[in-house]
Amino acid sequence: MRDGRARGDVRGNGLGGACIGAPFAKPLARLQQLFWWLASIEFCSRICFACDRAVAASCASSGRVPIFRIWRCISAASVGCRRGVGDHAADSRRVFAPGSRVAAAVVVVDRVAAPAGAKAEWLRLASLPGLYLPMRDPATGTPLFEAASLGFAPVVRPWENVSGTFASQGASGGRILRELEATYLAELHAWESYDRAARKGGGQRADKFERRASLEALPRVWRARKAKERTNAAVAKAAAHSARHVWLPVARARALVLDGAEGSTSEALAREGFQLERVLSPNIVPSVAATLRRRGLCAPTCRLEDVLGTRLARALQLVYMDHTGSFPSRVSHIRRAFETGAVADGTALAFTFSTRRAPWDPDEPEVASLPAGWSEAHAVFALVQVVLAIAATHNLSVEGADIEGLNDYICRPSSPGGLGASGPPPPTTTATMARDVSDLRAEVRAALESESVAALAEAVLAWADGPADEAPMAEELCLRSKASKLAARVHAALGGGELGAAWRPSSEDGGHRGRPQAMLGPGGAASDADVAGLRSAAAAIVRSVSPRSSPSSSDGGAVEDMVAPSAQELAPSEAGEVEVDVAARVVLRRCLLLYPEEMMFLVVRLRSQATPLQKILERG
Repeated sequence: MRDGRARGDVRGNGLGGACIGAPFAKPLARLQQLFWWLASIEFCSRICFACDRAVAASCASSGRVPIFRIWRCISAASVGCRRGVGDHAADSRRVFAPGSRVAAAVVVVDRVAAPAGAKAEWLRLASLPGLYLPMRDPATGTPLFEAASLGFAPVVRPWENVSGTFASQGASGGRILRELEATYLAELHAWESYDRAARKGGGQRADKFERRASLEALPRVWRARKAKERTNAAVAKAAAHSARHVWLPVARARALVLDGAEGSTSEALAREGFQLERVLSPNIVPSVAATLRRRGLCAPTCRLEDVLGTRLARALQLVYMDHTGSFPSRVSHIRRAFETGAVADGTALAFTFSTRRAPWDPDEPEVASLPAGWSEAHAVFALVQVVLAIAATHNLSVEGADIEGLNDYICRPSSPGGLGASGPPPPTTTATMARDVSDLRAEVRAALESESVAALAEAVLAWADGPADEAPMAEELCLRSKASKLAARVHAALGGGELGAAWRPSSEDGGHRGRPQAMLGPGGAASDADVAGLRSAAAAIVRSVSPRSSPSSSDGGAVEDMVAPSAQELAPSEAGEVEVDVAARVVLRRCLLLYPEEMMFLVVRLRSQATPLQKILERG
């Protein structure tokens, strides 16, 4: 049954979907929790199992929230999940190996018959809504999973200080959020009971931010704190702009954010005019959710992905996925936001992810089009490409939030066939001996003006391998050696053109951009130090700087002291300009920030690609 309702199936093993609401459910559940305090002895554990069966028998016919337990895979082979149950179920690539454990609830389906004619039993996964595990082998009837812990039917408690739009939607938003909280607490209790029974000590879940370094004297802590203040301010400004885009007062705008107990993100929104009761902030830590509710936010104790999986009444003005984990395992969160209509035309969409490597979900179709390897540059490029691809499937375009203090991101849209499947082309030095040294310098100047680092690497390689001035001095030979090494390394990554890079924004009068970051090419990521050193070496080549005035550095080092020439110093080259396919690039204006420790922040706006008439019909 796809709605998650469980039928009573009370047998000797205590399986089945017990739900709240029967006359004796609450007293028995409290008695069960009391016995868990004494569960260190086998006698009390047996009484708890008996109490669990009694709760199932008393309330199986009237409730909505199923009992969750920890289940252990006892199959000899891996067991695969299915999307949905019944006649229209589809296989999923997610599998569970023998011995693995999962939190799930039993779902009994009438129309799927087991070998002996009994009702088919499935396990609905708590952390992966929509995925189900078969409890028995459909061919032989052999059990595939066994219960490893007791089950709990959560008692729904009234929320504290919840008077906002989401909770006051009656049979719509408020009911959905209450069910999500009850379901999550049931899963949390199941894991806690398993830890106690297994003598693992358990312990209540705590906010991970409480364990982070907080000493302001540490430079990395100070930089991270300042960066977080910048990202919160940027999110608030983007959200206020989105509200004005749809002709909505900021006080009536709605937002979905992840916030900690300190409430720094919600405070930034309040400074822009948001009403805290219209800010939804789910949190998986019950104590943090309670603190946020006391601040006035609508903060259910549940997962963000579960909230995104529900269909809210209308689109939000802000969705901020402020995670501290890696991006690849959370692609489904972004997809859900688009599929359920949480984001639409005018919505500000923001992300914070770690740039560390993590496994991809094999079910995601965008993975095949991304280049191989992983680095900070790969992480930023993958996030932007996934957002662009998912938005395009929903007839939406993506543009930068254009917030002061953030970097531009320029990329080439990935193709379905993949990027970087074949390595970069070898350095091209054809016919360099036939050209004069002044022509080679002119090519370096044109490449530097074009802001194409790949073209610059090729031009510098040609200059380094080309003819030198008569009787070159030792300083020029040193510059050639250093420039050749830097250009070779950059060309190995960017040969064939850049896939994506973050740039400091150019001035409004069309001047050159600042230093690039997180530059990715078909051959991999180019080091920021190598790119900066290459641009500085190219500036020295163009200016023909004397060795005494030229700044010195080792390969890729001391790039802060080596500045590229300005637009006035770089006159147009007579040898021609380097052609850059501007139409094939996506420019997201002032939207990206990379900060300690290995974190990336992206904020964009969504725009509808529909015609004005189509927009009117959609709204009507």
